[in-house]
Amino acid sequence: MLLAAVLFAATHFADIEDFARISAHSNPLWLLVAVALQAATYVCVAVMWFVALDESRLRLPVGVLGRLAVAKLFTDQALPSGGISGTTFLIAALSRRRVPASVALAVTLLAVVTYYAAYLIAAIATFLVLWLHHAVSAWIVTAVGVFSLVATAVPALILYLSRAGPRFAGSMRRFPALQKFAAQVADAPLTLLRTPRVAGVAFLGQLSIFVLDALTLWAVLWALGNPVSVLVAFPAFMLGSIAGTLGPVPMGLGAFEGACISMLTVLGVPVEAALAGTLLLRGLTLWLPMIPGMIIARREMVAAR
Repeated sequence: MLLAAVLFAATHFADIEDFARISAHSNPLWLLVAVALQAATYVCVAVMWFVALDESRLRLPVGVLGRLAVAKLFTDQALPSGGISGTTFLIAALSRRRVPASVALAVTLLAVVTYYAAYLIAAIATFLVLWLHHAVSAWIVTAVGVFSLVATAVPALILYLSRAGPRFAGSMRRFPALQKFAAQVADAPLTLLRTPRVAGVAFLGQLSIFVLDALTLWAVLWALGNPVSVLVAFPAFMLGSIAGTLGPVPMGLGAFEGACISMLTVLGVPVEAALAGTLLLRGLTLWLPMIPGMIIARREMVAAR
């Protein structure tokens, strides 16, 4: 319903004929660039996990890890839980491949902490870019501020649970799932986070994913015949991501689209191109990977029984 409301509002201000013309005359070469950029995001995830497992003297093929990355995306998006659902899935998938549970959890905790660290840096960079564009408004300050608190609180909570997990888990008897998660975090070794090479690769990989996603929006807009600067695509994508993260709706539906379209129009992109570009971006980053992600996740769950 929220997504439908956003699309209704956007089409109310957009010229439907222009929207149809822009969408129909997209450049296939730029669309291939966008697809390649999205494929590179899964390679980044697989390489991060490969380096972390290799540090623990365990090796899984990058191709296998890439498939798990697609399935984890589906799990995180379909079951929004601040990353816990995807973390649980990944631990189960790695354990099935004879990766010790403590190592699997250490890898996922490394991913979560570096993800929010990179997300926070990208959010600050977005604010600075918009400041230079003189496009900072009250809602942007509020969104970035609230997200900064969340991005700081999540890693802090993980580090706290790694030290006080047993005591915290004992107080969560009424919430069995949270109690189990806290106990697992307490048992996970933090050696990967304390290893500069592994933590550095993970952080750069997470940051690269945000950049690649923003470049996908940039390529999509070029495909639609609206050449824009990367400094336009990057803040639009990041504010859409922040809105989707803070919103309670699964997959950020409506929240991401509304924020991204609004930011693109503020930065000078015609509303028709902003609408078409945002919908095409979501098709590449969300809807297209959902089908293979669902299939892979289902196979993993069936194999684990």
